[in-house]
Amino acid sequence: MERRGYRPSYQQIAKHFGIKSKATVAKHITLLEKLGLIRRQRINGSFYIEILTSPKTLEENLCRIEWLVEDNQPLLISRSLLKTKIDLLYAYRMPDDSMNEAFIMPGDLVLLERTSENPKNADIVLVNFEGSLLLRRIFFTNQAIELKPENKSLKSIFTTNLKIEGVMRLLLRSV
Repeated sequence: MERRGYRPSYQQIAKHFGIKSKATVAKHITLLEKLGLIRRQRINGSFYIEILTSPKTLEENLCRIEWLVEDNQPLLISRSLLKTKIDLLYAYRMPDDSMNEAFIMPGDLVLLERTSENPKNADIVLVNFEGSLLLRRIFFTNQAIELKPENKSLKSIFTTNLKIEGVMRLLLRSV
């Protein structure tokens, strides 16, 4: 707005953020309005978006989350969605259907918390097992750790040697 002297259209916003659908932009605008960050008005037949907060306040309401694997721009997420320490979260894109019975589908974004504490029994964790990142449900037994997929066609892995990258805290799915 400052650079061009007018407010962008949904199509311009979509193009700027690499979003294919103006409907997706509309959903984001609606969410920003519900959060009290903007207000939409209709003036002379066209929509007008008024920013109700300063960029500093907006920045305080958003959390920046880095990617674990992908080399993408960081995610910006409303702090109101998060119930954990902000600086410990990172994003991982689910690559396969190994957790589909837990409703975690390929392409979903999983927000994980890096934590020094051990996960609880049955937590969903991201582990580095023999050089591969796996999202699995973890179970602790006397002899080994079970990494259980949520897909009946796959088998559990039993191990005593793995690196836990994080514990799942939030699932994001694009529609």
